[in-house]
Amino acid sequence: MYLKFFVFLSLVTSVPLLFIIPGGTDVPLSFVVSLFLFPSLVENIKFFFRKKLFAVSVLILMTQIISLLWSIKVSEGFRDICYMLSFWFLISGIYSLHKKSPDSLLKIIKCFLILVCFEAVTIIIFRLLPEMKLSLVLSPPMRYLLGQNVLDSLVLEGARNNFYDPEKSGGLLFINANIAACYVGISSFLSYNVAKLKNDKLLYAISFVLWFSVFFSGSKASAIFAILIPGFIYIVNSSSKKRMSLLVFGAIPILALLLYFSIFNVDINNTFLTSTADTTDSRMEIWSYGVNSFIASPILGLGYGGWMAGYAKIATVLYPPHNTIMYMWAKSGIFSAFFGLLFIYLVIKSAFKSISSPLHHIKRAGTTLLMVSGWLFLHGFGENFGLIGDPHQMIVLAIAISMNFSITGSSKSNYEVV
Repeated sequence: MYLKFFVFLSLVTSVPLLFIIPGGTDVPLSFVVSLFLFPSLVENIKFFFRKKLFAVSVLILMTQIISLLWSIKVSEGFRDICYMLSFWFLISGIYSLHKKSPDSLLKIIKCFLILVCFEAVTIIIFRLLPEMKLSLVLSPPMRYLLGQNVLDSLVLEGARNNFYDPEKSGGLLFINANIAACYVGISSFLSYNVAKLKNDKLLYAISFVLWFSVFFSGSKASAIFAILIPGFIYIVNSSSKKRMSLLVFGAIPILALLLYFSIFNVDINNTFLTSTADTTDSRMEIWSYGVNSFIASPILGLGYGGWMAGYAKIATVLYPPHNTIMYMWAKSGIFSAFFGLLFIYLVIKSAFKSISSPLHHIKRAGTTLLMVSGWLFLHGFGENFGLIGDPHQMIVLAIAISMNFSITGSSKSNYEVV
């Protein structure tokens, strides 16, 4: 009962991040709740120490802790460290609950995905009614869902976070449309794959709403990932007898993109490509600064807060690295970046290993992990999600990893539900 309650609370409070902890530090309730899952990590510590992914995460934590010595903004380092710990508390809690009560876990995941679906609906509504977005998100009560610091930053950084762009929509719970689109996108993959395992009609419907909302976010990369990742999975899971169908499938991305352009009256030869070119130019400027900084301090990096301090000397508008590995190097040095790459490799390798299994439930667990992590990691190479994503996204990744751990250790006879 203890485990079930805190897994449930950790998941449902992660959708609307409830900032109700006093003190002005914007600590979400979901983080505090996840700390109560620490006993499950202790209970399964032998299992996790046999996992290379866990060992690499420990090494990443060590580099982050050491880098605090030369950081100018130590609070950022504590945040990264705390969220990595919370991430593994969640994995261990979900893993334990699946072993003890898989049916209970399914109900919790369904509740979680229903809440995410409400966020997806607001993405659609706010894209169609941008004035409603401004009036609701900027209202005082939203400090409990977004945090007072985030609301205050909108005055100075709203344009940078594409919040005031009428062609961008992050729904009710996000100020950045790219982060929101990735969140509902990977959640749609989770919902669809769980629905496939259990033939759950509600989860099928939820997965469609989540996936459909991606195209209302205004995130160009997310629109592409929402189409190409399912296409890639289709090809991976296809036998040689289905090669002809792949030719037909190749037309689907084109039709979907045309539908996307039609819905929002996007001029393919002008608006979309110009916007994409502008984004690319800004990324190249950021990464150019990153390369020069790397040459100056390749081993130690810049420490927490060092990137922004250095960037302020050459520009009036400050941007973070927009690349997961570059950000890890900037914060904690070359070893942190290396372990970050190793983390990504191990997750993807684990997913492909499960996909190659002849057992349907193991193959489905691997497919879920590949779709979720693939989007999060690829998108992270052009954004500031961090290695495990933001506090919303990391929940979906934690579910996918823990389910893959648990299901690959289950025989077909005793397997009940993902």
